[in-house]
Amino acid sequence: MRKRVAAFLILSFAGLLWTGHPLLAQEGSGQSDRALTSKWEKANALFLKGKDYFAKKELDGAEAELKASLEILPEHADALFYLAQIEYLKGNFDWALADIQEAEAAYAATAGAQGSISAERRKALLDERARKEREIAIMEATFYEAGCSTENELLKLPESIEALRREIASINARLDEQTGPGSPPLPADYSYVHGNIFFKMNDLQGASGQYLKAIEADASHLGAYNNLINLCYTAKEYEEALKFIDRAEKNGVKLNPKLKEAVLQLAKK
Repeated sequence: MRKRVAAFLILSFAGLLWTGHPLLAQEGSGQSDRALTSKWEKANALFLKGKDYFAKKELDGAEAELKASLEILPEHADALFYLAQIEYLKGNFDWALADIQEAEAAYAATAGAQGSISAERRKALLDERARKEREIAIMEATFYEAGCSTENELLKLPESIEALRREIASINARLDEQTGPGSPPLPADYSYVHGNIFFKMNDLQGASGQYLKAIEADASHLGAYNNLINLCYTAKEYEEALKFIDRAEKNGVKLNPKLKEAVLQLAKK
């Protein structure tokens, strides 16, 4: 289970189809897509159970559900993320490190897939728009060739054409919505947990680097700031600690008051 290969682009695509626009389900989904979507749904249901157990601090139950989820979908990033935390709490730091690294790789694969998914969705929308435009062209030609339709159908044509034009306007709006920023960054909590694992493994430089990543992803991440300042404090890098205190407070973070006071006292000497 520890080494999970990256078939994730295909599986994450199926998962996003499940929550995506119905157009894709209608035009681009075959039996294979439905099978992949079903796989995602089953794995995610188990993940959610594991997450619930974790919140209740029932680690054995959480671990069982998360591993069952990963048996179905080995590249479920959040399942790996929670499993890393369980291994961390159990003191299995080597396993925790392997899991958080796999979680980050799986998340990156998912984020990287967003571009291709958007491209597929865009293509489907463009194809749908072209089809509707062809329908309008045929209807307009029919409208001017009375011999090709009954009188009743001719009366309905302008209304049908207008309905298609409204649908095209809706497609255009969805196409505009899809033009936005690229893939989302790694969640701050992933880097924070990674930093905590490094800290327990006595890799203080690695821990510091991960905490920095966490506050870059979330400028108000309390845990990352406290741990980063504590690392600076123990390394007697008081000026650096002061910089992070200032940065945290500018972002509205309420730091550990005892830690802050200790840094301020030593920085004055």
